Amino acid sequence: MQGAELFGRDLAGVDWTGADLRDARLIHTTLAGATLRGAVLAGAVLDRVSLARADLTGADLSGARLIHTDLTGASLTGARLRRAALLSCTLDPAMLVSRELADAAVAGRDQIRLVTAGAPAMLETVVFSPDGAVLATSGGGAAQLWDVASGRELSQLVCDDSLACGVAFSPDGALVAVAGPDATVSLRDVTSGREIRRFTGHRRSVQAVVFSPDGTRLASAGDDGTARLWEVVSGWQAHELTGHTGSVVSVAFSPDGAVVAAAGYDGTARLWKTADGRRLHVLGDGGFAVRSVAFSPDGAQIVTGGDEGTVRLWEVASGREVRRLTGHPSGVTAVAFSPDGTLLASAGDEDGTARLWDAAGGREIRELATQSEETSAVAFSPDGMTIATVGDDGTARLWEVATGRLLRTFTPHNGAVLAVSLFPRGDRLIAAGDDGTVRLWDLASGHQLHRLAGHTGAVRDAALSSDGTLAASAGSDGTMRVWDTASGRERYHLDGGPGGVGTLAFSPDGACVATNGSDATARLWDVASGRLLRTLVSRGDFSVWDVAFSPDGTRLAAGCSDGKARLWEVASGRLLRRLKGFEWPVWALAFSPDGARLAAAGDNGTVRLWDTARGRALRTLPGRDDSRVRALAFSPDGIRLATAGSDGTVRLWDAADGRELRQLSGHTGSVGSVAFCPGGTRVVSAGDDGTIRLWDAADGRVLATLVGLPEGWAALLADGSYLLAGPTSDGAFWWLMNGVRFEAGELDGHVPAIRRLPEAEPVLRG
Repeated sequence: MQGAELFGRDLAGVDWTGADLRDARLIHTTLAGATLRGAVLAGAVLDRVSLARADLTGADLSGARLIHTDLTGASLTGARLRRAALLSCTLDPAMLVSRELADAAVAGRDQIRLVTAGAPAMLETVVFSPDGAVLATSGGGAAQLWDVASGRELSQLVCDDSLACGVAFSPDGALVAVAGPDATVSLRDVTSGREIRRFTGHRRSVQAVVFSPDGTRLASAGDDGTARLWEVVSGWQAHELTGHTGSVVSVAFSPDGAVVAAAGYDGTARLWKTADGRRLHVLGDGGFAVRSVAFSPDGAQIVTGGDEGTVRLWEVASGREVRRLTGHPSGVTAVAFSPDGTLLASAGDEDGTARLWDAAGGREIRELATQSEETSAVAFSPDGMTIATVGDDGTARLWEVATGRLLRTFTPHNGAVLAVSLFPRGDRLIAAGDDGTVRLWDLASGHQLHRLAGHTGAVRDAALSSDGTLAASAGSDGTMRVWDTASGRERYHLDGGPGGVGTLAFSPDGACVATNGSDATARLWDVASGRLLRTLVSRGDFSVWDVAFSPDGTRLAAGCSDGKARLWEVASGRLLRRLKGFEWPVWALAFSPDGARLAAAGDNGTVRLWDTARGRALRTLPGRDDSRVRALAFSPDGIRLATAGSDGTVRLWDAADGRELRQLSGHTGSVGSVAFCPGGTRVVSAGDDGTIRLWDAADGRVLATLVGLPEGWAALLADGSYLLAGPTSDGAFWWLMNGVRFEAGELDGHVPAIRRLPEAEPVLRG
């Protein structure tokens, strides 16, 4: 009866002991008093089904959906309901706290959180959960959890003030450790994403983390040249393992937990006793960097992979090299043993392959063409039947070990918002998207008013004229386009010059647009005709990364790749000043409302404020080396400064004394644009996670999240209600309850707070 459809059937008292009902659909069906001992209902849908007094002892309902189902008096002893969903079901009170329902999502019992899709990025780590049901990947600033069976993303793990470098599951699958560039390791609850503990001690970025086999300890590896052992319960650092003379990028426990191994850029792998931190062996000659290390399941051997392009097997007891496997034409980024120890997997740095080897004889068995230019990590599933790979294309892939057949791909939602610009009254905004469109949004209603299409590549920037009648956009296709905002019609487009256009700005009077150039210039264009008015030049070999007009329109500031900000006189094209202070490129600029100050953001995460009249440095706002500030904005009164960073956070600062006032956290990827609304009470930001977020500047609350979809749009409110225009949410957002993912509409009517709003209802007031 697998996959059967049963509608309106009266099957009270039926004996279906051991029946295979997986993926079946049972609608308006009575199974009261039925015997379903040991039956398999995995993935089944039970909608308005009576299971009152039914015997479900030992039944498998993993991943099943039970909707308006009556379970009163039913026996669930030993039943498996992992990742099952129970919506508006009738239950005995004791069931809610039973062991059988602990891993199910029960509406009314479990907390629900809204999840927006993670930003696409190069992936660096991949691991399976102990039961093989969840895949974790990390890279580009976050860790993602994926459902292996469906290939759908479940959630992201982003620390409040940090981003992810590496990830590891605890042996029981309940916890996940996330290594971050802020020199910490964050311990998180898998189901809720809540941080339980943070481990501090490393002096630079933490690159890798792993649990001991018994789950009592963590090992971490960092750019400070150390590996460290931590007690999971107390957070206490047990040992600092030294000896490496460069970054340590991989770490592993032996199966018995008695030995820990770490691989480093100094060309060695090192082994220590976990009991006392005593060093046992140094493997390698200190030549090419060693990127990865793993123990065999019996603990007798260790495998390493490195930049010399070989996979090397070592004897743990003696430290002697046993075998060397060759085949990769370039470096090896990752290695792994199969659970039974018969196979080895390796990932190639530049050849875009993963390879399977016979561990005993060293023979290459199979090559997997991953379609990535660089394959950065590999992992075997717990049953050894499949292998996961990740790479620089941002996609995780699942392969069948026996045949090498590609089974499934795990692809993040793609739709980064690269820039936003507010209309003069603050009631609407335009957003530049990675999908090649400019979208016009009404903030009060949450509605998307126009979708402006014409660019043949990503739209890097967008700006509005001072009266809001025109919009200009800069595309990766090398063009600048000017649009009528009322009709959404394109007026004209033009070639932006050498290197194309990456950023632009309207003059305050709306008469001209400034664009950046890669040839040490900025260009001024006549808006009415599209004619080039003037090229602003300066000596040197640099690119212009950002441009901004002074509020009175008399000066143009440019952030440059040589670490300087330049000021030109617009009327004459004369270079007025070079503002120095950065060793790295200046990525973003903003004038204060009175034009007296210029804020500039450098590649090292710091922001500097200058007196524009004298060129004198006023203040430096501290940053983090691991986070680039991508956008800046002054509040309308000039008192506060907002910064948006690659760490996914918007920060508000006191522009006078440099104090950090508040952090706005919620984006799941880098934030590339930020602006204050005219009253200064709200802040709008846009990020690589494909969302536009509207914040309360006073308390940091997210008021609304706007999401553009391929066939529509959505507005998501803090109270759980939402607007959706289009057939589906297209994987851009969903709700997560006890590890179970729900798409738009699936919780409506079952959870009072989650409801789809009529399009006529405004989403924001005031």
